[in-house]
Amino acid sequence: MSKRIIDTRGLVSLIVLFSFIALFISGVVRFVAPQGRIAYWVDWQAFGLSKESWGDIHIVFALLFLVSGVFHIVLNWKSLISYFVSKTSKLLRLRKELVFAVALTAICSFGAVLVFAPFNYLIDGREYFRTRGFEEDYAEPPYGHAEENTLNFICSRLGINPEEACSRLESTGISVGSEDQTLDAIAKDNGVSPAKIYELLVAEPGRGRRQRPILREELEDSARADEEVLGQESPEMLEGEEESHAGSGLGTNSVGASDIGSGFGRETLISACRRLGVDLSIAKERLAQQNITIGDRDRLRVVAARYGVKPGDIARIIRGDSHRQ
Repeated sequence: MSKRIIDTRGLVSLIVLFSFIALFISGVVRFVAPQGRIAYWVDWQAFGLSKESWGDIHIVFALLFLVSGVFHIVLNWKSLISYFVSKTSKLLRLRKELVFAVALTAICSFGAVLVFAPFNYLIDGREYFRTRGFEEDYAEPPYGHAEENTLNFICSRLGINPEEACSRLESTGISVGSEDQTLDAIAKDNGVSPAKIYELLVAEPGRGRRQRPILREELEDSARADEEVLGQESPEMLEGEEESHAGSGLGTNSVGASDIGSGFGRETLISACRRLGVDLSIAKERLAQQNITIGDRDRLRVVAARYGVKPGDIARIIRGDSHRQ
């Protein structure tokens, strides 16, 4: 009998092992990666790969793990059936262990959804890695996926002449093929991040120093003003606005006195204070009075889940017109 060139079972077992290792590594990288809008803005990379590339790797190896796992079961079907049959009687005697295993699975499932201790430490840890040092003004995009907008579009919002912007960029060694290029395309052509291109655009000419950062609210107000004149919408500028301001009936950079509005779950304490116009130290004092502990970069939705309230309730306390229920 001729010897098989490849041991099918061994091959499948090794594929399962290596795909699991790849899933573990890509999962860890995605765990510590910053939020997408910031990752794309600052061109975040790990081991030379972008967050998007790591996401693609995770998906590919998840599929490979699933397919190879199915093949592993098929190739070892008889052995598995024999094993389970021989262990059935023993399993029935392990009633306490079975109940414990089911209970632990249920607790982990509810813990992931309801975010209570100790699972909140894992979730908070992920939020820490996703926000650490990335939300300083220089790294904060003016709005979601701003890098996908053209240079001409960004200049119109900043009140800069596109030709002047091109000259300013070229004087710093940044080549611009066209005003219709996106910030992301310009950044990739020059080996820099979209955040760097934007920083050069808002810098004071001749000084290399940034002006006051253009706030996201100001850009969105400008976009709405243009839409009223042109009668058209800008999907990029208004992304997420419906969620953020549903029911408020007010502009983006103001929060009504009668209602706090929605969309505060994604805000950190720093960004929430900026949005509400409240000093950070005052906000912390108000929260401390309600026995709420929060870090500068903690997400309001995570803190709200920890204390059994809504993000809007935290925002009201920050503003000083409500108390914890």
